Amino acid sequence: MEIGPLGTLETFTVVTYDEPIHPRKAPFIYGIVKLDGADTGMAHLIDEVDFEEVRIGMRVQPVFAKERKGNILDIQYFKPL
Repeated sequence: MEIGPLGTLETFTVVTYDEPIHPRKAPFIYGIVKLDGADTGMAHLIDEVDFEEVRIGMRVQPVFAKERKGNILDIQYFKPL
């Protein structure tokens, strides 16, 4: 069975504070994206959407890194379709 690359945003949170472990400076959006054909969601960054416009059920697509290494970080973030 084929998985993704498109998916649906199942839930999200807007992070408004900085921590050393965060992947970028606040504010940013973390979401759970369930890729088409997958049984469960994966946590990743959501970008290219205004905080007021992000919503559960939103269809998203991945934005890939220019240089891929074969891991989850090959996806820079997901953006709305």
